[in-house]
Amino acid sequence: MKALITGATKGIGRAIAIALAKQGYDLAICSRNDQDLKEFAVELLSINKRISIVYIKTDCAIRMEVLAFANKVKDKFGTIDVLVNCVGLYQPGKLLDDKGGQLEKMMETNVYAAYYLSVFFSKGMIHQNSGYIFNICSIASNINEPMAASYSITKAALLGLSRSLRDELKHYQIRVSSILPGATFTESWIGTHLPKSNFVQPEDVAELVVTALGLSASATLDEIIITPKSSYL
Repeated sequence: MKALITGATKGIGRAIAIALAKQGYDLAICSRNDQDLKEFAVELLSINKRISIVYIKTDCAIRMEVLAFANKVKDKFGTIDVLVNCVGLYQPGKLLDDKGGQLEKMMETNVYAAYYLSVFFSKGMIHQNSGYIFNICSIASNINEPMAASYSITKAALLGLSRSLRDELKHYQIRVSSILPGATFTESWIGTHLPKSNFVQPEDVAELVVTALGLSASATLDEIIITPKSSYL
C-alpha cells in the first residue's frame, strides 16, 4: 500500500506519516524544508526498514511544484492508495485588516494544493476502483474564527472540496473523509501558557486516519470532528 502526505515533517502530517509507516505503507512526503525531509525519511526508515520513501522539497502554494511532486510520485509508485492533504498555512487577522495577499496565499496552500493532488491521483484510483482521500480541515471549517477570518474561509472551502470529491468519487469505490480538529498541539502553539493536556494531540488525528483505513470497504467516515475536552479552547 502506498500513501502520499503533504506537510509531512511537522505536526499532524508528521504523526500520520509515522502511524502509516508502522502500518507498512510506502510513503511519499513533502515539505518546504529539504533538510527536514531528509532527516524525517531516515527516521521513518528506522521505524520500518521495509518501506519505500519518496520525498521532494515542495512549496504547496506553487502549482508547478505541487505537480512536480505528484509526477515524481507517479514515476516511483504509479498510483497511490491513500492521499492525505494535510499541508496548511495559518495567518491570524481580521478580514478587513488584510493588507493584501493573505487570503490568496492561504487559499493556494490550504485548498488549491489539495485540489490539484486529488484530481491528479483520483484518476489512478478510479482505474483501480479503490482509494482513500483524507482532507485535514479544521473546526474553523464550520465555525468562523473572528481573529482568523481568511483561514476560516479556506478551511470552509476545503470542507466543500471534500464533499464534492466524495459525491463524485463514491461511484468508483473511493472514500473521502474530512477531519476537523479543534486546537491541536503543534508548532503554531509554541509559547502558549496552556498545558499540552488542554489540546488535541497530533497522534489523535493520526489514529483517526488509521481507524478509518481499517473500516470495511462498505463503510466510510464522512466528516470527523475532534476537539479538546478543555473548556479553554
